Amino acid sequence: RGPQRNQKHMAYALPRGKPLSKSVGKIVKRCLYRAKCAMGGKSPDPKEPPVFTARKEIKKLRALLRILGKTGHKKLCRQQTKRLRAAAACLGPGRDDAVQRAAAENLLQKPRRSHSSSTREVPSAGKAAAFVRGSHPKRAIRNLKCVGRELGEIDFDFVTEEGFVAGVKAIYERGRERFQLAQSSSSARTLHRWRRDVKDLWYAWRLIEPWNSRRVGPLLRSAHRLGRALGEHHDLAELETRVDELLPQWSLPERKEVARRAWLRERSLHQSALRVGKSVYRATPKKLEVKLKACFQAREKQR
Repeated sequence: RGPQRNQKHMAYALPRGKPLSKSVGKIVKRCLYRAKCAMGGKSPDPKEPPVFTARKEIKKLRALLRILGKTGHKKLCRQQTKRLRAAAACLGPGRDDAVQRAAAENLLQKPRRSHSSSTREVPSAGKAAAFVRGSHPKRAIRNLKCVGRELGEIDFDFVTEEGFVAGVKAIYERGRERFQLAQSSSSARTLHRWRRDVKDLWYAWRLIEPWNSRRVGPLLRSAHRLGRALGEHHDLAELETRVDELLPQWSLPERKEVARRAWLRERSLHQSALRVGKSVYRATPKKLEVKLKACFQAREKQR
């Protein structure tokens, strides 16, 4: 499992010993290509439904553009980030319905699905058609084509070490502020906004992990655990409000029990996220900046 995981992560990473601008350009092209392939029904990952793959690639590219917005072409990066967000939103309904139904079945330990400690399961690729029915792939493809045209007209020579560090630091600071808000508020909206920053931070650590895996590896794993907890919380919060709409064929007592168990699980996930959040956001922004510069120095030594 280890080599396979490393291979998948290396596909979204800035390799050692290569110019930063060229590496960034390759990642942008790869994310767009994989997303378009998935939307065409040819998922690069055979174990995953195409819509899931497309959303992941869109989010990877969106996180990268948020970092690059601090290095140059700020307006362009912001515009394309909005387009990518719209593309992901077009694919969301089908994915959300399927995952939330699976979560309900796991909460009640329905016999048609095996129970797991997490209610957040990814359905198999064989059920991919169900996601497309609830989504709007044509709109998503139009947005992806616009992003491809705009980004294809520029090179990435504007990407600098200082700008990249500033971009990651900005994501970290925003997430740290929302972590503090989450300590006093358990609302689904607050935690969902925090989750977006956590995902962006996780993608940022993935980009630079090859430069100094000993230093970045623990940060990457903590951010991943936090993102999964917040993601499951979001799915359950949505399920709790939509249980009658999603599961009309279930009896009323079953639907009420799903909502009750979802609420209890949300409370547990909130506390778990706060515990993990302390390790993710332990460092001050200034100390984080020092760590990032040390990673860049390690990268320069490896060239």
